[in-house]
Amino acid sequence: DNDGEDEERLWRDLIMERVTKSADACLTALNIMTSLHMPKAVYIEDVIERVLQYTKFHLQNTLYPQYDPVYRIDPKG
Repeated sequence: DNDGEDEERLWRDLIMERVTKSADACLTALNIMTSLHMPKAVYIEDVIERVLQYTKFHLQNTLYPQYDPVYRIDPKG
C-alpha cells in the first residue's frame, strides 16, 4: 500500500512540474507581448486566447484540486 502512495505522489509531482513549466512558457509569451515598443504584429490573438484557456483549465483541474479538497473529484463515488 505504501508503494502505491509513493508512486501516486511521484506521478503528481511529475504532473505539477510539467504544468509549472508550461505556465512559465505562457508567462514568457505574455511578457514578450507586453514589452515596451513592441510592434502590433506581435500581439497574436490566438496565443492570448490559448494562454487564458490553459490557465483556466489547469487552475480548475490541476492546481485547485491539489491543494483544496473541495475541488477534488472522488473516483469511487
